Amino acid sequence: MKYRLLAIDDEADFLASLQALFSDEGYECLTAGNGKVGLQLALSEQVDLVIADLRMPGLDGIQVLEALRKEHPDLPVILLTAHGTVDTAVRALKFGAVDYLPKPFDFEILEGRVREILRGVEVNRELRILKQQCMSGTCAECTPAVGESLPWKRVLRQIDQASRGEAPVLILGESGTGKDIAARLIHRLSPRAAEPFVPVNAGAIPDNLVEAELFGVRRGAFTGAEEDREGLLRSAGRGTLLLDEVAELPHPAQVKLLRVLDGGEGRPVGSDRPYRPECRFIAATNQDLRALVREGRFREDLYYRLAVFEIEIPPLRERREDIPLLAAHFLRCHAKRLGQPTRRLAPETVTLLSSAPWPGNVRQLENVIRRTMMITAELRILPEHLPRDLAGDSPAARHVSLREAVRKFERGYIARVLEEEGGNRKSAAERLEISLAALYEKIRRYGL
Repeated sequence: MKYRLLAIDDEADFLASLQALFSDEGYECLTAGNGKVGLQLALSEQVDLVIADLRMPGLDGIQVLEALRKEHPDLPVILLTAHGTVDTAVRALKFGAVDYLPKPFDFEILEGRVREILRGVEVNRELRILKQQCMSGTCAECTPAVGESLPWKRVLRQIDQASRGEAPVLILGESGTGKDIAARLIHRLSPRAAEPFVPVNAGAIPDNLVEAELFGVRRGAFTGAEEDREGLLRSAGRGTLLLDEVAELPHPAQVKLLRVLDGGEGRPVGSDRPYRPECRFIAATNQDLRALVREGRFREDLYYRLAVFEIEIPPLRERREDIPLLAAHFLRCHAKRLGQPTRRLAPETVTLLSSAPWPGNVRQLENVIRRTMMITAELRILPEHLPRDLAGDSPAARHVSLREAVRKFERGYIARVLEEEGGNRKSAAERLEISLAALYEKIRRYGL
């Protein structure tokens, strides 16, 4: 897509240079000779990035930045100045600038930084689209956009990095964490997005048919092979092939896959004619491949070919701050799909969900929410509406540390006070007898 930039500077020659630079790079570049006009353009036009001089007559760069933060908090702004000091840099970043460059600077540095920032804009736009659109029966396409925890943000950064390259990717994680979702997002953000995404569960194919499924088969190669089949590597074309449960691949298929990754040639079963697959490989497993290599159950050379870029999806218990966000998302998603009114989770329900062990991870959480919506018509979901093992009958729910018990109580109490105060955080802080800053920190920590 073609991005639109806005450059704001009171030096006409410098502004013309910026416009020429970005036009040559394929961007549309609007310009403004002062802060007031620039702010009006930023608010009235659809722009993806603002580059503003810090010192200008009338509205300066900081004032433009402050005004934009109120209307467009996610719009990236780069501030420029010929009077750079550490204090002004800190001030600019404190007010939300994504970068601060002192004049004079190399235009290649600015152009590179703009390209990097716009890449982030593209990823964020894609996540917003995913959040607005529920395109599968399990909300699988939407969930990447849900989560504010540091572990999940780290995964999203890795997904972004992986999507830019062509190297094979290995995705690790427990069952239900969303490895297939991560693979789909890598494909969707990559230059191959318009090409097929072909998932295959290696553990679901009988050992004697794996090679035929992956590499194709020639008619008559074995009993039952009544016609030529191109195989999944060819079906993927120039798209992406997801080898889910890759640890289950039988040894002969591992050998042939290694040959493809090494030399780029595949061969249908029963044929002497090789072909060169063009798809990108993503592999996923919930098993410890390194341990399987040590045990001789998985080829070491294949492991290293697949793990060029490795992403580990954290279990839900390591991103508990995201549980309330995910639960609310699943409530909205399934209410919309079922034509039901939107439900709300009572504070004590949120506390219970946040402290549950979740051995089945995000998939289990979604199933619990969906099941709860089916068995109760209440608009306010209480703990008694949830499955009994989440309500305290399981050993994992009974045996918690003192720190976890205190954390659970504090979270639930703060959530209840916030609800009773109608979401007024100042009133809630006064009632809790803590500072407003302390309340904001606890809200962030507990994902309220």
